[in-house]
Amino acid sequence: ASAMGGCLSCRDGYSPPFHHVHCPFMSALMTHFTPSDEVGSAEFGQAAERLFHVLERHPCDESKTYLQKARIGLSAQPIPSSKAELLLDYALSCMWLGKNSERAMRAWDEVGKFSSDDAVGWMKLPFAWAKGVIEDGFKPAYRPLPASADMHTYAVYDLPSAEAGAWRIVLLSDWGTGSDQALALVAKLVQRARPHLCVHLGDVYYSGTPWEQEHYFTKVMRQAVPEEVPIFNIPGNHDYYSGGQGFFEQLPKLNGVQQSSFFCLRGAAWQIVFLDTGINDSNPIDTALNASATYLDHGQARWAKVMIEDGKQKNLKTIMMSHHQLFSRREHIGKTSEGVNPHLYATFKELLPDIHAWFWGHEHALSIFEPFLGLRRGRLIGNGSVPEWSSVDVFAPSPDIEWSKYGGVPPTVVPGTTYGKSGMLWNTCGVTLTLSGSSAKVDYLQMPQLSLGNYGELALVHSEMF
Repeated sequence: ASAMGGCLSCRDGYSPPFHHVHCPFMSALMTHFTPSDEVGSAEFGQAAERLFHVLERHPCDESKTYLQKARIGLSAQPIPSSKAELLLDYALSCMWLGKNSERAMRAWDEVGKFSSDDAVGWMKLPFAWAKGVIEDGFKPAYRPLPASADMHTYAVYDLPSAEAGAWRIVLLSDWGTGSDQALALVAKLVQRARPHLCVHLGDVYYSGTPWEQEHYFTKVMRQAVPEEVPIFNIPGNHDYYSGGQGFFEQLPKLNGVQQSSFFCLRGAAWQIVFLDTGINDSNPIDTALNASATYLDHGQARWAKVMIEDGKQKNLKTIMMSHHQLFSRREHIGKTSEGVNPHLYATFKELLPDIHAWFWGHEHALSIFEPFLGLRRGRLIGNGSVPEWSSVDVFAPSPDIEWSKYGGVPPTVVPGTTYGKSGMLWNTCGVTLTLSGSSAKVDYLQMPQLSLGNYGELALVHSEMF
């Protein structure tokens, strides 16, 4: 892979899915892992994937947090035998149970037979990360609304020039894996749309380090996107797991104007309001504890509402984009048993009818929702590069989510908008958005995988105009 080790690609024989990215601790280990003659990155990644699914299926009281469940699940497993599994077991035992725990010491008895202190020195970095988060607090890079900012003009940029006033946009989310599959998808979308700009709704894996942001996002994107086409990016939770510096360092290389992680692109008939929901889902410990649902800080929330109101005054139609979802059919949001983010809903409840569409990611699926909570078009597009197992029903609502406060029933998907599977995986998807005059046309496109490293042509899942 590389000096950083955990490359999310097929180049060393390890291909998606990468569901262990849902565990911030495994993400930290994969970010800093350095392959050796004893354990390669492919073996280590596969071991993480297997263990993640074992822990996910381990029976446990649902009232417990992710971190509590992980500790219980790991403690219940036998000490593994393969070198990759032993190394992973030792690292997680140290992080979850403590370096002097019985399990960590038992695992080290085995790891020490094939690995020296120098060979596992890579663990100092994720250990330092965990210690800093737990003991020293977590202070990610973030550029809040300046106190002196003009609320009506801050981070408002013109839509890039386009012929005849029609803007073609390629839209992706949860795409930053650096994989061959990710490159194939964006290349096919760019070839099809010939876009005036490209947009990414966050998450560069595993932890959004400066190296990962450059090599898994910018350089891969630029292999398919011409230099003259600007790329706009907003952060997800993974972009902040390492502090967020890498995200901000890449902005000057992407579009030449963006300085904030939240901003507005404005044209003659449309405006697109981009939110930074990643910053308040940035502490990996809070994520592991299911501590809270993400929210906008006071400055960003005020700014976003002003953007929508200003759009109304200027007779502009508004599209919203964020990494995190307003609602979910499949995932609890925060500690609650509900499927609606209470903070985002409270912020935008009165303005939802003024939003023509809200695109988000975070969940690795594609769902085109019927109107819900006053929002005309909620659009989940989070399967840009981390597909789900085909055995998982990505369209089935979770029976554990409570909807009594929100009409008693979960949001429904538009009939006929299911997408396909390629063997053991659901297909990855991307979006093309065309703004022409006061009309918008959206194509939702899936890319099948024909064989390892071989991808089929884009196929239309659904097309809509509004």
